[in-house]
Amino acid sequence: MRLYLRQPSRMVFGIGEGIGSGGASATPWLKWVVIVLALVIVVVVVLMLAGVNIMEFTPTTLAKESLFWKRYDPMVPLRVDYEESKLLKSFDGYTVMVDMLWGNTRVTAASDLYRHILHRGSGEAANFLQELRPSLTADTTTSASNSTTLTRKSVLGRMPQGLPTRMNPGILADPVTNDMLVFVDTIRDNMNYRESVRIPDIPMDQPFRVALVVGPNFLEVYINCRLEVTKLLEGRPRTMETEWYGLTGPVPLNAAIMNLRIFNTTLGPQQLAPYCLLPYTFPDTAAIACNQNSM
Repeated sequence: MRLYLRQPSRMVFGIGEGIGSGGASATPWLKWVVIVLALVIVVVVVLMLAGVNIMEFTPTTLAKESLFWKRYDPMVPLRVDYEESKLLKSFDGYTVMVDMLWGNTRVTAASDLYRHILHRGSGEAANFLQELRPSLTADTTTSASNSTTLTRKSVLGRMPQGLPTRMNPGILADPVTNDMLVFVDTIRDNMNYRESVRIPDIPMDQPFRVALVVGPNFLEVYINCRLEVTKLLEGRPRTMETEWYGLTGPVPLNAAIMNLRIFNTTLGPQQLAPYCLLPYTFPDTAAIACNQNSM
């Protein structure tokens, strides 16, 4: 009887011993799992306490990006035509991001013409050079000069202060200073408004990344993912042409721009953050080292 009583005990002990040995070998693995899970929980809690919405980091949001002008080439007109932009029809809920490098923006003479950088809307700014080109090929200097003057006046008559007729959005430089202005045309009670914000003292010869977030009643401007200004709009952003234009019109800014990213949704700071890490390098920009806009 003693043998029969001990045998099950030994078997049970053996099983327990096996579990004990297996558990002992698995203990370090289980400890690492617990440690990793604990770290994840701590990170999530810290982010939530910091006010970060983790659900904003979604592949769906990032997949809506449309990228243009991947490389700066001063010989290629910067334009996103209708076929390329016809699906980007959000005018009161979108985000646009672009890389810039301003050259020497100083002017040698007084001017009231804003210097063009980027806008979506009417195309008279791009048509300016097309209308000016025939006069530049006139047979005589005198006739070319007179024709150029007439053409400039006729175009500027449709573009007061060098501003496109319709912009949502528009980015231009001050006529004299190195301030950057962002325009959004809005509408309220069947009345059209042109609303704007000013970012002072943009550094020269230093690349930077600009992001505009436009909602139904607000405008946000970020530089290098830092929020510079928020404006509550008086009206709702207007619907208009979908084409985008860069560095064109009577007085394009002495600058280089590339990597135009357009999103059909408004992005928050956390969603913009990954794009701050994307590297970008402007190719040889010696051509913009001197001021070509001393008009």
